[in-house]
Amino acid sequence: MTSTPVAPMAALLRAPPFPWLKAAQSAGLPPPLSISEGKARAALFENLCAARVGGRFWAEPSSLAQPPEMILRPRSIAEISELAPDAGTHALWVARDPAVHSALQDLARQSAVQWVADADPWSVLVGAGGLVAHGDDEWVALARVAGVPVRVLSSGQFGAPGDGEEALDRRAAQALSIPMPDPFGEGWLSSRDAIALLAEWRRVIDANRGRKGEAIIAVCGMAWWKRSEIRRFLWVPDEHLRIISSPRKALAIAAAQGGAVAVWPSRVSPTLISEAQAKGVPLVRIEDGFVRSVGLGSNLVPPASIVVDRQGIHFTPARQATLRRSSRRPISHPNFASEREDWAKRLWQLGSANTPREEARTKLRPNALPIAG
Repeated sequence: MTSTPVAPMAALLRAPPFPWLKAAQSAGLPPPLSISEGKARAALFENLCAARVGGRFWAEPSSLAQPPEMILRPRSIAEISELAPDAGTHALWVARDPAVHSALQDLARQSAVQWVADADPWSVLVGAGGLVAHGDDEWVALARVAGVPVRVLSSGQFGAPGDGEEALDRRAAQALSIPMPDPFGEGWLSSRDAIALLAEWRRVIDANRGRKGEAIIAVCGMAWWKRSEIRRFLWVPDEHLRIISSPRKALAIAAAQGGAVAVWPSRVSPTLISEAQAKGVPLVRIEDGFVRSVGLGSNLVPPASIVVDRQGIHFTPARQATLRRSSRRPISHPNFASEREDWAKRLWQLGSANTPREEARTKLRPNALPIAG
């Protein structure tokens, strides 16, 4: 590994745009970049691919049945005209700029090609035949991490026209070496720690979004003092979670938008279950998690964690539950034992007599970021 001064390059590892998250206040300047090379770089790229994080990984995933032969990221109508003859019909065009959307719509009508305004890069890059993009486009770096050939249209921080794989890989590794501010305190996260944290956030976002037709659209049966935390636990980018008192209204909204309703199990009636089945609306059960608040719900203390189960709930033996099924599987994660021990010590310290009650409550409540229990 080599150390170099911090370069003015955009970071690939960054937090999703949680609406309640304030910019992390890290102490001092970030450490010098430590850019991975050789086997260390290969391991870093493999780790990132497995986690599927980096860039705007929280964007809506593509619905493509198979990876595209080519991905094109044009920025002007002239570029679309220039690239279209060689793109083929199995290409995917991706352009966030509304100014070129009409041209892509015309191209789709003429050639039956597919295009999207935006997409989770990992939902299309893995397995793609190639990428055509500008050098300041972070998809160039992500494509190289995924082992996808890249053609660079113009010079930028992630590549330049004519750059070979080694040059592009080196720039991608440099972008990944930029430390991420620690969102839970002061300081900076290493690439390894940042990837682990972002992977957990991705898992939560993907679980909340669910498969097609399973996104949680509305919540009902939720006590008012829990609603702020529930919004954070169930957050999905670009989705407005409706918290509604009326079960019938919640079902109607979810049915109209093609999504699910989250409910508190004690508030679920046989009538609600029957009406949800009749409308084809999935019900998602929510209950307090195992990382408990310092205080009781009867005292209007919101939860510090929740269990979200799309099959049932763990304390109802008559129904299958995801948590019970998962608990029967052997744990294969190599870091689980040490992480479990660290969390146990942390929770013990926060709940001990040496920790003021208000301080423990502040640290355990999800007042900054979602943490899956």
